[in-house]
Amino acid sequence: METVVPLAALLPVTEQHYPTTGQLDRTPMPRSTMLRIYFIKNGYAP
Repeated sequence: METVVPLAALLPVTEQHYPTTGQLDRTPMPRSTMLRIYFIKNGYAP
């Protein structure tokens, strides 16, 4: 996946838009995990 999508370059871009604190005592998932899920989901979408 790293060869297709440069996650290391996208993490700083998404930093300002990703929440640092969770709502209702829920901690947010790591940004790297969310980016991987996003690209895998869109890669398999019809």
